[in-house]
Amino acid sequence: MSPKTLSVLCFGDSLTSGYYAMGLESHPYSIAFAAKVQEALPDTKLHVYTNGRPGDVASFQPFRQRLQAECDKRHHDWVIILGGTNDLAYMVPPEEMYKSFQANWDIALAKGSKVLALTIPESRSKPAHAFDLHAKLPYHSLSAEDRQKYWDDGLHLTDQGYEWMGGHIADGFLAALSSTNGVKPSPAPNSSKRPSRTNDSTVFEEETGNPGKLSEGYVVVRKKDLW
Repeated sequence: MSPKTLSVLCFGDSLTSGYYAMGLESHPYSIAFAAKVQEALPDTKLHVYTNGRPGDVASFQPFRQRLQAECDKRHHDWVIILGGTNDLAYMVPPEEMYKSFQANWDIALAKGSKVLALTIPESRSKPAHAFDLHAKLPYHSLSAEDRQKYWDDGLHLTDQGYEWMGGHIADGFLAALSSTNGVKPSPAPNSSKRPSRTNDSTVFEEETGNPGKLSEGYVVVRKKDLW
């Protein structure tokens, strides 16, 4: 009996490409994501594809065209879409961002893929799953040592930061996979030391939604807003 296969596309902008060191280096979060998911699903043949383009704006046509091309190229069981940071930089109105994100999700959904959305709009769209990545990647609440370790420039992460990010996304993905397919991942060994931070209930400066600061608001989505 051949092993079950699972195809996942990680799609987005610079945070998906793993941009750091002013673009001289890259370390996609999909590396850590794939390792953790494969460990949890040892009997599954996992294929993870990465398409991240620095500077791309989720509300603009090139982002959508690139996503369409990826979805036309091959079928993916899941598409993980991370976007919105550059939209804030361009001062794209929230209503327009929301409509654009829906259109992006629909491209993957129309191909029969499930979508895990890592985005910023408020939504109650049922087809798309969501994961609150923002709460998992704090900045101001980290110790100075951990901030230097995980954050590159206040917007992008370091290579270790993208490993951190990929692990969290894998956790959210496995939870969504379990809720939709009834797949029970194998117990994972204890993870590495968690970065020091303050109480999770604290509302940090990034969450105030000031679009004038690139380090604020990206990938903020609350499960209560979508489910």
